[in-house]
Amino acid sequence: MNFQKVLNPLFRNSDRDARKIQETQDALKAVMMDDDNVQETVTAVVVGAGSRGRGYADVAKVKPSWMKIIGVAEPNDEKRNLFATAHNISPENIFDDWRPLAAKGKIADVVFICTLDDQHYEPAIAFASLKYHIFLEKPMSINIEECAKITDALEKAGTVCAVGHVLRYSPFHRKIKEILDTKELGEILNIQHVEPVGWYHFAHSYVRGNWHKERNSTFSLMAKCCHDVDLLRWWTGLPFAKVSSFGSLTWFKQENKPKEAGDAKKCLDCKLQDTCPYSAKTVYLKNRWHTSVLAPSGKLTDIEDAVKSGPYGRCVYEMDNDVCDNQVVNIQFEKGDHTTPTATLTMIATSNALCERKVRIWCSNGDIEADEENAKIKITNFSTRQTRSINPYNSTQVVGGHGGSDMGITRAFILAVDAYKRGDRSTAQKYIPPIRESFTSHLFVFAAEHARHTSSVVDVQEYIEKHMQSTT
Repeated sequence: MNFQKVLNPLFRNSDRDARKIQETQDALKAVMMDDDNVQETVTAVVVGAGSRGRGYADVAKVKPSWMKIIGVAEPNDEKRNLFATAHNISPENIFDDWRPLAAKGKIADVVFICTLDDQHYEPAIAFASLKYHIFLEKPMSINIEECAKITDALEKAGTVCAVGHVLRYSPFHRKIKEILDTKELGEILNIQHVEPVGWYHFAHSYVRGNWHKERNSTFSLMAKCCHDVDLLRWWTGLPFAKVSSFGSLTWFKQENKPKEAGDAKKCLDCKLQDTCPYSAKTVYLKNRWHTSVLAPSGKLTDIEDAVKSGPYGRCVYEMDNDVCDNQVVNIQFEKGDHTTPTATLTMIATSNALCERKVRIWCSNGDIEADEENAKIKITNFSTRQTRSINPYNSTQVVGGHGGSDMGITRAFILAVDAYKRGDRSTAQKYIPPIRESFTSHLFVFAAEHARHTSSVVDVQEYIEKHMQSTT
């Protein structure tokens, strides 16, 4: 991937915001349908004003008739103030913790819960009891018991709940689903699905960042690929039967540190600061990638301070990270009408592509070769012996997070809530799948990680039954 294609070279926060809003507008346009209509503006509060919370909330800026942000809870002063100013939120609805926001009762239609992974459970239960419609960032939670309790609470509430399994909402993956469902290519036999995280993205999030240590967040397969698992189940329409998995922390550890780096613990103290691919000087100070995480202000001096004193300036080979940077998951589905499909899911850190999935699907009467990096889906039909290529997007450039998925799920969530408010629950359910479907995908990911730790082939249904019994 061309580094500049995803990096933000802009210095001023106002310029960065303007670029982001334009990107949101383009991405939303790419996923909207001609008949999309929100009859009454959906009001929303946001818990966690980090990059995910800000991204979903940007819809309110480009489609104010669809959604209005009226409250925020965010512990970081700078992030909270920037978010509140951006959405013109009244002071009485600005909080540094979600609890006083929940204590006000239901003041909006929906809540976006975009806190860190280990902080999803309590607010999800609290806002479900208040009958909020809930957008819950993935993963639901970091253990089976909390995921189960969240699912029960949301089903009891009976409101709309979207879990951030965003991939099924992108034009790219929806087009693949559309092709498969026509049965033009017959029955699915095998899927190869690759999640190439991106070398600098993995270093940012899973070596230096919030997800670098399992006990402080969750394992990397859950954090990064639970929506890939959701995608595989959605494409096949079949339950998971068996799983095995292999993987480890392969590269980002001290034994792989270049000898020339010596004892340097920070990039700015290192002889290789201008040549190392993971140099914080290159990634953050030169190319300005994802610097809002380091310094929400966007100011160069603040970014420099973060690199000098914070974890994002540390050597990637000198961190205390412990999550997998290389993992493969082998899947057997339950038998379908005619076949028993299999699949492999690979997550790899050291890729040039940045989360641009690579997909091969072999069917009984054809195959699909799809690559998000070039926005191309190639379909071969054995009966006609014809091959065609399509671009599922409305333009030659893919815009928006996760190939348009972020705006796709936000659109679906808002339309579902609008339908629910009008009393049309059947339409609402067409936009957002039942919460238990999302829970099932999470259960499979836990089973896959168990298979990795035990070097075994796990019967998925047996694993689920055993662990569900322990939660009751």
